Amino acid sequence: MSFKNKLSLFIVFFTTLLIVIHQWIHVIPDVVQWIFLGSILILVGIPHGALDHLVDQKIQESNHANFSHWKFHLKYLFTIALYIFIWKLFPVISFVFFLLISAFHFGETDLSIPSKSIKLLLLQVVYGILLLLIFLFVYKDNATLFAKDITSFAPFIAFVIKSIQSPYFIAVWILFLVVFLIVYCIWIPDKESALFIVLARLCFIYMMSRLLPFPISFAIYFGLWHSVISLASIKSFMKEDGGVAMTWIQLFQKAAPLALVSILGLVLLAFIFVQYYHIEYYLLSLFVGVSVLTLPHQHVMSNMYALMRKK
Repeated sequence: MSFKNKLSLFIVFFTTLLIVIHQWIHVIPDVVQWIFLGSILILVGIPHGALDHLVDQKIQESNHANFSHWKFHLKYLFTIALYIFIWKLFPVISFVFFLLISAFHFGETDLSIPSKSIKLLLLQVVYGILLLLIFLFVYKDNATLFAKDITSFAPFIAFVIKSIQSPYFIAVWILFLVVFLIVYCIWIPDKESALFIVLARLCFIYMMSRLLPFPISFAIYFGLWHSVISLASIKSFMKEDGGVAMTWIQLFQKAAPLALVSILGLVLLAFIFVQYYHIEYYLLSLFVGVSVLTLPHQHVMSNMYALMRKK
């Protein structure tokens, strides 16, 4: 059985156990929910993006190009700084851009499509949008509360988030699902079993989101699924073409330094937001912080998947 299948079975079992506890035994306290989310983010969420320098070095070696740690980190930091600046000037554009790159990143990770084209990119983006819409729709009360907090910072974003409560929102999700099914069936024929697995995963995520609070369900998808799958892909990629095979412990040791830097950076960004706006913008600062880290990370991972899946 592949690692991905073993992980899927573990997540199904673990999630079912949490649902039984939360729904029929004892409601999981809020503080436990957020401790669980924070722990998952620190243990696997942030570390899965803290190996980008090693991944990019391997990519350059595979392309027979020179790699400079200084150039990589300067480019990485410049991208982050630029995106923060754009968030300040154009929050709406930055928000939409973050949703699109997140959708593509999730779709690219979950859909192991062996080639890269505009058609397949569209398929991955639509899949990712379906995922995001599930979380936004199921947790619309949380989203609305978040919208109230950012009204003074970006009123249009707050308006869009509040519109999730509209009864027509579910029709939008169904529309994206139909588009995904049509695109998948036309451009990826003879893959019925893979399509069934994808649809089953979406249904599972929806049911999990309905039966568990946001911190837990998001930690399960983003941490235990997306981040662990990404780490497993990095682990496999690093040993390709005569590379050095690393154990899981070695992988986390390599990720630890930049993971710590990322955590400190998020704390600093939260402090800056609160000091600058004189409002409790901790949640917004976390959202912006994750978005600016996602942009350069997604670029590196996309290049890695392109190399892995064309072989």
